[in-house]
Amino acid sequence: MSKSENGSNFKIYFDVDGKEKNVHGISCGSITLSCDFSKHPDGQKLWRYYFKKIIMTFYDQLKKTGMMKREFSSYCDLVKKEFFDSLTEDDLKKFVGLFNHYDLYNLVRSIPDERFIELYKEYNFPKKDGSSDKPKMIIKN
Repeated sequence: MSKSENGSNFKIYFDVDGKEKNVHGISCGSITLSCDFSKHPDGQKLWRYYFKKIIMTFYDQLKKTGMMKREFSSYCDLVKKEFFDSLTEDDLKKFVGLFNHYDLYNLVRSIPDERFIELYKEYNFPKKDGSSDKPKMIIKN
């Protein structure tokens, strides 16, 4: 599968094992579907629509290809940004409430180092609220 950089056309290559079974006619080893929307007034909108439909229809067959991994990652980044930007603080907390232990662990493991140290200090050395100044956990080298 390949797509243009400007988002106006894409090609999908299908390998077909028709050579051995084909007794009559022309043997077929692959089929190429080429879609070019560059001359259509709403070409990019149409391209996105068909590209998305094809990806969703053939997801299981495409998910292991390098191009699909890149496109899926880009698509998810866009959806996540739009989704999270639209949430209120309460909505975000409700969403995080759906996480299991594994989800939370992976999320907090990805916190940038400087922010982690800030939170670590706040967690281990609370500010004058009457709790102990002793750390709850010590970082070992």
